[in-house]
Amino acid sequence: HEDSLSLQLLCCYLGSGMTSLLFKTLREENGVAYEVGAHHPPKGFNSPFIIHASTSEDKSLLTLELLYKAWIDLSSRMLSESDLELTRAKFIGQLAHCSQTAGQRGERIAQLIRLKLPCNHDNTAKERIKDIRPKNLQDVATKYLKKPWLSICGPKSSLDSLTRYWSQL
Repeated sequence: HEDSLSLQLLCCYLGSGMTSLLFKTLREENGVAYEVGAHHPPKGFNSPFIIHASTSEDKSLLTLELLYKAWIDLSSRMLSESDLELTRAKFIGQLAHCSQTAGQRGERIAQLIRLKLPCNHDNTAKERIKDIRPKNLQDVATKYLKKPWLSICGPKSSLDSLTRYWSQL
């Protein structure tokens, strides 16, 4: 899809590595999550990406509030050029990391074939991200990040309060 590469960059900015928005917000600044991240799976569904966070029951509501704030922030504010440059570097690093072995390269080629993409798709993507500007990402974020969906698990007592919070948004 024409917006897929921009969504991958947004996902990378949001949840890839220790400099990601989620890591800095949930772990460093607030200390509420054990693990946070985002994943942009290649698929045909409407979800732009999946965000996850693991936390304790007593910090679950604050974690959800911070996740929602990060989502809204990503969908309403333009990334800086320096944020975009770091995100591009992380994206290229992820491609390199996932292509270290012959097996990984073979899996990726099979995945690209299944998705009806050319085998040089990743190399093309590395070139195409140079042309993506913060405004492009803002437009894609505005288009796809309107209303997040929620899936939660944990003790019933925390699920009830999280569900109440979510239903008020």
